[in-house]
Amino acid sequence: VGKSPRAAQYGGIDVRRTLLSAMLISGALSGLAGAGEVLGNHYRLLDGIAGGYEYTPIVVALLGELSPSGAVLPAFAFAGLLLGGQTMQVDTGLSASIVVAMEALIVLFVIGMQFFNTHRLVWNTAPPPDAADAPPAHTDAPSIQNSSQAEVTPPERT
Repeated sequence: VGKSPRAAQYGGIDVRRTLLSAMLISGALSGLAGAGEVLGNHYRLLDGIAGGYEYTPIVVALLGELSPSGAVLPAFAFAGLLLGGQTMQVDTGLSASIVVAMEALIVLFVIGMQFFNTHRLVWNTAPPPDAADAPPAHTDAPSIQNSSQAEVTPPERT
């Protein structure tokens, strides 16, 4: 179906059936993987069986911009980060929760990067023309403007 369900529907794809079957197949595969982990390795259900990796795939998908091919490099980077954190804990005695803090910082920076890719800061250095009589409240305060709503003026012809 992709990013345009209307185009898929126009192309003759039953969008509801395709999405439902994709969700059912992915849920069945996830359940099968979980059953294999419980029945094949531990022979019982343990508390904390996931090992603290529950939110790492979300961060990897966010860094890969929700594309499977884009998630390969972040997946290897986070695998190295997690293994390095475990090795650091064993060798130096530092807590491996530093890795979780680094993961949170990466998420904040990626969200900030995506925000500033779609918005821009505009510094107001002069009061608006309709407020000439009013005293300026904040002359150097930044305002955030959505780049898709930015006012574009055509160049003057000579």
